[in-house]
Amino acid sequence: MILLFGGRTQSMLYGIDDFAQVGVEAHAVTEDGSRGRKGLVTHLLEEWIPRLDRSSLQVYTCGPDRMMEAVVRIARREKLPCELSMERHMGCALGACGACVTKVLTDDGKDWRYSRICMEGPTYDEKCLVLE
Repeated sequence: MILLFGGRTQSMLYGIDDFAQVGVEAHAVTEDGSRGRKGLVTHLLEEWIPRLDRSSLQVYTCGPDRMMEAVVRIARREKLPCELSMERHMGCALGACGACVTKVLTDDGKDWRYSRICMEGPTYDEKCLVLE
């Protein structure tokens, strides 16, 4: 397992050092260059993909929506399986208010609907997501 961890600054790389204790190879990138390389985690992902065995590669992502959208676009372009853990403010956490929705394809794949992240998520396969 390889963790590619990005943040605006080093202080936003919450718990990155804990991953080594459980045998996870962690690589950091920060927007200001305060830890790891300066740049975006999506650039780091694009650099790592050619180095890895694609037959067993699975991408998991969580974080800000725009970053996850970029990861999904990379995964789709590279034809890699990808799962997302969506984070939203939840008004009720019961599925009633609709504050935590995301667009997903309908079962037939011909249209889209809103999925309540608090009830149907928080994890989604990238294949079902509708990007703006």
